[in-house]
Amino acid sequence: MTAKKVRTDNPLTREEIRRELMRQLGWSRRAATVFLEELFNEMAERLAAGEELSFRGLGIFGQRVLPARRLHGALAGKSLPARRQIIFRPATSLRKKLRERARIHFAAQRERMKVKSRDSQK
Repeated sequence: MTAKKVRTDNPLTREEIRRELMRQLGWSRRAATVFLEELFNEMAERLAAGEELSFRGLGIFGQRVLPARRLHGALAGKSLPARRQIIFRPATSLRKKLRERARIHFAAQRERMKVKSRDSQK
């Protein structure tokens, strides 16, 4: 079974993180902006260098090397070169939280479907 990709309507943005830094730590807008830029630049540089980034309670960012492969179908005969892909492995605690949240979400969704099918049968 493959996991469904869930798109959210409200992803966390840099601006929201910046506002929280300003609110919770009392930083100026400039200090929060510089901090975030430095943090993200450092993360990008380390990932580009092939290092893993580990955040306790969140997970590990790393890389996977995808080997070169030949294409099939309409593009037969052409090949795709080897490439690196960024991956994320969630921490056990995060995985547990996500599973519980998904369980609650899908239980509510099943209940709504039951109610809808009962209403349509009337």
